[in-house]
Amino acid sequence: MTSHEIHLEYGKHTKFGHLILAGTVKNFMGWAKLNANTQRGPAWAYIEHTASDEGGRRGYLVLVDAANGDEGSATVENGIGYVIFYDGSYYHGELKDGKKHGNGKYNLANGDVYDCEWKDGKSHGKGAYIFANGDVYDGEWKDGIGFKGRHTYADGAFYDGEWKDDQRHGKGTYTNAEGDIYDGEWKDAGNMHGKGKMIYANDDWYTIVRAWGWWQNTLSGDGGVQDGMWEDNVFIGPITPSLVSYRYDDQYLWSILSGYIEG
Repeated sequence: MTSHEIHLEYGKHTKFGHLILAGTVKNFMGWAKLNANTQRGPAWAYIEHTASDEGGRRGYLVLVDAANGDEGSATVENGIGYVIFYDGSYYHGELKDGKKHGNGKYNLANGDVYDCEWKDGKSHGKGAYIFANGDVYDGEWKDGIGFKGRHTYADGAFYDGEWKDDQRHGKGTYTNAEGDIYDGEWKDAGNMHGKGKMIYANDDWYTIVRAWGWWQNTLSGDGGVQDGMWEDNVFIGPITPSLVSYRYDDQYLWSILSGYIEG
């Protein structure tokens, strides 16, 4: 079906405004995407409930308006129903006073999906945010913000820990796609910052650090460990460095070692 056919199929002009005879929320989303640059002003959308929704199989006419874009328009005030948004996004689940409240799934127009618990229109409790690019956050929410949980990235990396403003913040463990693991503190836009331990999956760090023989780090046969203080993703050094048999300044030795690795 062409975009012109979809427009004619679902959109009708009436003296009361534009009427979208969508029937299903997916049809409404398709119409909204195709008419995002041409549709202006409020419109009426006809949406049908399923048998398990409030009131059973019935059709509802809701006013969708960009002016209430953040809250959307609900098919029913209470029970299981839909909330329709002007950009084509929609929510299906439990409602209270016309707001998302309880369990439900919120499908955004960009392809992202909330599948979680809700309170007064905001994600609150436990649940997942599934990104269109394949990332998934699964954890705890409060007043619309995820603050503790596991984020699995599309490349296979994952972070499990605390969050602030959608950034890694506090304590948590990050494992990258290569198998390196950082367990420690985070701050400032998701950077490794504070006390933490990096365990490398390959032998590079084990070989280099063992050769110098002066860091007070824990080493394994499978890889090396940087255990100490971090600042903006840079390892500053062990909390208590030890020179062992070397008489050189420890900061001087660390600068040489850092240059060797970074080079």
